[in-house]
Amino acid sequence: MPTRATDARFWPPWLASTGLDAPDALAGSALKMLVLGTNMAPKRLGMTIQRWRTKRKLTQAELAARAGIHRIYLAQIEGQTKVPSLATLEKLARALRVKPGRLLE
Repeated sequence: MPTRATDARFWPPWLASTGLDAPDALAGSALKMLVLGTNMAPKRLGMTIQRWRTKRKLTQAELAARAGIHRIYLAQIEGQTKVPSLATLEKLARALRVKPGRLLE
C-alpha cells in the first residue's frame, strides 16, 4: 500500500517531474540522488543557494532564521560539506522566494 512518501500524487510538482522512482524519491538521501544523478554537484548546489541569498541581500543568519534552520547548517550547505534534505531545500526556497527547482538549476 503506498504511503504519502512513496505515492507520487503527494509529491511537490517540481519533484514529481524529476523521474525518481517512488520508493527512493523521498528517502533521506533523495536530494543527494537527484544532485548526483544530474550534472549538478553538491558544490554547485551550495553555490546556487549562496547566489540567491546574496541576490536577496540576506545574511546567512537572516536566511537561516527565515528557513527555520541553524546558521551553521546553512554555512555547511553553502560550503559544500552538507547536502540538505528535500524538506530543508523547500524551506530554503520558500525563504528565498523561489521555486525549489530553481535551486537545482
